[in-house]
Amino acid sequence: KSDDALPLTITVTDAPDGAEAVIPLRVADAEGNEWRFAVKARVAAALPTATSLEANFPNPFNPSTTIGYRLNTAGDVKLTVHNSLGQVVKRLVDSPQAAGVHTIQWDGRDENGTAVSSGVYFCRMTTGGYANTIRMMLANRRRGMRNVRMALPITGAALVT
Repeated sequence: KSDDALPLTITVTDAPDGAEAVIPLRVADAEGNEWRFAVKARVAAALPTATSLEANFPNPFNPSTTIGYRLNTAGDVKLTVHNSLGQVVKRLVDSPQAAGVHTIQWDGRDENGTAVSSGVYFCRMTTGGYANTIRMMLANRRRGMRNVRMALPITGAALVT
């Protein structure tokens, strides 16, 4: 009878958000009767515990980069790209956003769709009482990343990629 129903909570670990999980169950009563069945469920993303602006990747980049951010509560979000003079180059987000994990790509273009020059840019996020800025490096557009030199910790050595 339904009054004898016991609550059942199943926790799925090590599964990516949105994945489908199939949980096999075996239920037995005191008389030795046994039932086997499976429960199918979609794994829901856990809400972030804090709001944050993540480092972009790749960095340096050419021609585009992905910027991630986390919202522990829903709210109005502004995500803007600024040049080294502090001028707004591109508005990536300016709208209400749901709580959760978000990503957006910047293609290295300004508000008019024109490719910006290589150099340092800043991505600023504001929402509620939170504000943070990250530094991004757009690699040389003419030569691309093939000619970027990276210093190694060994004296006198360099790696050409």
